[in-house]
Amino acid sequence: MKKYFQTITGEKSSSEAKRLLEAAFRKNIIKAVEVYKMYEDMINEEVQEYVIKTLKQTKLKIYTEQELKKVEERGIERGIEKGIEKGIEEGMEKGKEEKAKELAMKLLKKKLSNIPDDIIETIKKTRDIRKVEKMVEDIFSINDVEDVRKYLN
Repeated sequence: MKKYFQTITGEKSSSEAKRLLEAAFRKNIIKAVEVYKMYEDMINEEVQEYVIKTLKQTKLKIYTEQELKKVEERGIERGIEKGIEKGIEEGMEKGKEEKAKELAMKLLKKKLSNIPDDIIETIKKTRDIRKVEKMVEDIFSINDVEDVRKYLN
């Protein structure tokens, strides 16, 4: 197979190079693709285009450097877009949690007036936002600091 491609790279006539390529592909298309990749930079542009066209017809693909860069760039762009989307979602969720905590502390201060620092810290640090949301929903059932502690434990 290497013999075919060494002959092709030295061939001046594109038609003769194409004929030799066809012979290589008929002999073993997978091996021909592997060897073609090794000699790609030594084969003239017309022959390269011919090989790529032939491989597309057989459903195999040899990527040029430019095509690989485009694919890589598209992949990076998609990754960045997904990262941005995820960051926005996480930011919105974090904002919602912080807002719920602020609302809970504001309502508790109005309801009970004096809230111990440990409860305020517990509310700020809680990761289970459902507890805080439930406490806000049930604010009219909360009568003292001990009721608040029940929601947070």
